[in-house]
Amino acid sequence: MTLVKQCLLLFWLQVKMRLGLSAMRYYRKHDKKKFNMTIFIIIAAVYGVCATLFMYGLVYRAIITSAVDLGLGSLVIAATVLLAMIMSLFFGTFQLNAAVFNAKDVEWYAPMPLKPEAVFFSKFGVVYLVELAISAFIMLPAYVLYSVEAGAGVGFWAVAVLTLPFVPVIPLALSALLALPLSKLASRFRNRELIMTVFTVALVLAATAGGMIFSTAAGRAAEGDTAMLANMFNDAEPILRMMTSVFPPAMWLSLGLTFADNAAVSLLLFFAVSLASLALAVYLAGKFYYAGVLAILETPPKKRKAGRARRNDIRAASPVFALARADFMQILRTPIYALNSFSGIFFGLIVFIMPITLGAEWVLFKAQINSAIAEANPSFLLALMTLVGAASGLINPAASTAFSRDGRSMWLFQSMPAAPKVQVTAKVVSAAVIASVGAAVILACVCVMLPQLIPYAVMGFVPAVLTVASAASMSMIPDIISPKLKWDNEAEAIKQNMNAMWGMFTSLPSVLVMLGVLGVIAFTGANVIAALILLLAISAGAAYGGLYIANRVAEPRFRARGEKL
Repeated sequence: MTLVKQCLLLFWLQVKMRLGLSAMRYYRKHDKKKFNMTIFIIIAAVYGVCATLFMYGLVYRAIITSAVDLGLGSLVIAATVLLAMIMSLFFGTFQLNAAVFNAKDVEWYAPMPLKPEAVFFSKFGVVYLVELAISAFIMLPAYVLYSVEAGAGVGFWAVAVLTLPFVPVIPLALSALLALPLSKLASRFRNRELIMTVFTVALVLAATAGGMIFSTAAGRAAEGDTAMLANMFNDAEPILRMMTSVFPPAMWLSLGLTFADNAAVSLLLFFAVSLASLALAVYLAGKFYYAGVLAILETPPKKRKAGRARRNDIRAASPVFALARADFMQILRTPIYALNSFSGIFFGLIVFIMPITLGAEWVLFKAQINSAIAEANPSFLLALMTLVGAASGLINPAASTAFSRDGRSMWLFQSMPAAPKVQVTAKVVSAAVIASVGAAVILACVCVMLPQLIPYAVMGFVPAVLTVASAASMSMIPDIISPKLKWDNEAEAIKQNMNAMWGMFTSLPSVLVMLGVLGVIAFTGANVIAALILLLAISAGAAYGGLYIANRVAEPRFRARGEKL
């Protein structure tokens, strides 16, 4: 079988598996309940997408109408193209790491007479389809509204339709080109999955920081170029080039869509680089893919000193600690889990990066903030720091899918001599540890920029962690009742799991209670020590109450599932 046939065959198999087409046919014939539930979920998802699309269209229409009236419609199109490509790079990097480089089914493909290029292409293709859907969601409304408001003709739509399938190609190929050699290099180290996780996070943070710094510098250059600004309404192309130069493929596509000078050359360059980068990624997959991925999936022997082994044995005497540690390490070693669990850290680092992009303007802005802090009530600052620390972990899909992540190994947890409340408590402890890391990072970033907030950040740290623990306990309830245990890669367990959405609703009461308490503390002018004691008491009570409710829900559900084993 030729390489092309292998690529197409495996790609179609991956599509049927990832989209659940084969499962839907089975459910329709043998399990009507699951079939009807799946149809309901699809309808709910379509409704949510349509509602979001409607709101997005209303906002975009207001923007594009004003821009076209000013003769700046091409700049809005360029910004949309840049946004779509950056989103593909941001989300595609994590999707590739989960579906391509940490896929557990590669060890099944390896002994078969299949070329690694074909296996890589099939998995890359599924990620490409997801990112293409996101790009289409962002760009198609922009194309429609721009063509209506600006009167774009057939030529615009011809270019738009031809180029849309290529929008995610370069960002995904760039991520793959960096990850393929790294996966081979990571195979030489013991903590292989951790290295890939760190690489993924570093790539996204570097792209975010670089884009922020470059765009700010470009904006200042444009402000200093009075001739460019004066001529902007007659010729927006120089501004377009400057705005999209942070990512050259976005500039090429934008120039082609707006029929700027040398539009044909820009489009040819865009197509050529897209195809060349994809071909190079597939070629490198033949050299590095199997060697890197199979090595990552292997469990290397680990030598431990006797003293360290004794310390671990003592720690393992606590079942809660042992299970919490296992859950935490599972999250740490899986990029898609780590991304969703530690997303608060990204926001903290972005907040830390922002002053670099502002430069001298930050000095003036900081003076205004310092003046406001000096006049603020201490209890208000305490409530604010608690809210900032808790914000890093209130929305955590990894916590709301805690039992789905166990997957097919759930029967081990059902069989072990550990009560349901022990397992639930362990999951909550793991979520609390993650919350403490996120809260510490984001509060530390704030304190570095504003040192006078250090006492309030220290006091607000524990209530913030307890608040997140309470929300995590409540968000686990849908996953305790009906976990998604059948999945083929980690992205399905957390990204294609409705429990992540239901968990947001079940944790909402806990979040609202704490917001109410913070509001009372902030605006009543209470003594800061009394406010801290009240905050600790209520947050600890909320954490205990959330854990108690989750344990009460888990007891009958675990017993019912255990009887089926």
